[in-house]
Amino acid sequence: MSVIYCNECKNVFISDKGASHGSVNCPKCGRVIDISSENELLSKKDEIYLEALHKKKIALYARDLREAKAIFQWLGNYRDASEQVESCEYLAARQEEREKEEMASHAFAPKNIKRIITVSAAVILLTALIITASLMLISPIKYARAEGFYEDGNLEKAAEIFSEIVDYKDSKDILTRIYAEFSEKEGKNISCSALEPWFSVNSGGVISFIRGKYTGDGNIIIPDVFDGISVKSLAASAFKNYVKLESVTLPAELNSIGTYAFYGCKNIKEIIIPETVKTIAPYAFKDCRSLEKINIPEKITVINAYVFSGCQSLEFPTLPDSITKIDNSAFMGCASFEEIVLPKSVQAIGAFAFSACGKVSSVSVFSSLKEIGKNAFYECDALSTVYYSDNVDAFKKITVDDGNKAFTDASVIYSK
Repeated sequence: MSVIYCNECKNVFISDKGASHGSVNCPKCGRVIDISSENELLSKKDEIYLEALHKKKIALYARDLREAKAIFQWLGNYRDASEQVESCEYLAARQEEREKEEMASHAFAPKNIKRIITVSAAVILLTALIITASLMLISPIKYARAEGFYEDGNLEKAAEIFSEIVDYKDSKDILTRIYAEFSEKEGKNISCSALEPWFSVNSGGVISFIRGKYTGDGNIIIPDVFDGISVKSLAASAFKNYVKLESVTLPAELNSIGTYAFYGCKNIKEIIIPETVKTIAPYAFKDCRSLEKINIPEKITVINAYVFSGCQSLEFPTLPDSITKIDNSAFMGCASFEEIVLPKSVQAIGAFAFSACGKVSSVSVFSSLKEIGKNAFYECDALSTVYYSDNVDAFKKITVDDGNKAFTDASVIYSK
């Protein structure tokens, strides 16, 4: 009987063929392995030992334990292999007894239901004990490996391993230091669930905030990288109605902000949106009543519906030339606006877009503007002046829907 190690899939198994019998197929990946060569096998004792522990841990039947035992026997005096052999023998004997009891109980199931429950509970308890024992053996090995990577300057690999054993010794403290060092070295924020369990991220880079697990103050930094995944999007309703939020730092490579992401965050005053953001979804900042300043990245093409509605403290943001449309109710109820200056790229203003902006006294638009939706300037009672980039004939071509008396009654100053 031979112990075989597959370099392709890292599987360890036993074969009835001896070392002089040429080759054997790996039962896991099918790779043909030359078992006459011991070189790669002897250099992989650490991996073989851990694989044997794994086989022992998940063993469901006595025959599984016998395979683990055979591997430990091959390892000889390596680490505690001899003790593991005795442990496998003991567990296999117990497992055989249980298998016999289970077979007998199947014939008398109605009368032996209590025994079945007892045996099942014993199996669960034994499995838990085996897992615990395996972790006690594996954790020191992983800790030593992680320390080695840390000393060699491979911070990412060290962090990966320390995250797996975060409750062992001072792993969490070391992990915290590693992330601080990495941030300083690489110039970007990174984080992981072991340190900040109030975040979660999916494979697409969409990050969510789990407020029930958050114990910090109202100033939150969303990491650039979380659990090894680059953060690209803020999930819908991520901070919805989270009134505790006072400030937030967004990831440097963020692409989008989801619907209702900051809806109702009434205590936040300023947000800096990364220039990488291409989309701010509808309602994203609705009813952020204390929000005073915000920037609009140049990759944004539409100010979506209700996105800043109810932001009564907001100063009118500088809009880039990429904006083509101000959608329905986008700035409705922004009571602090005093003037509105639209870029020359804007072609349409949606219904109720600037309604209830009661302090607005002037609006500046370009000849590119083609249509103004219903009630776009409803209740803009202070509006007295419209600055237009072309002549009166061009101005008359703008389609203005009902409910915009404040706009149509204002004095128009033409540039031509």
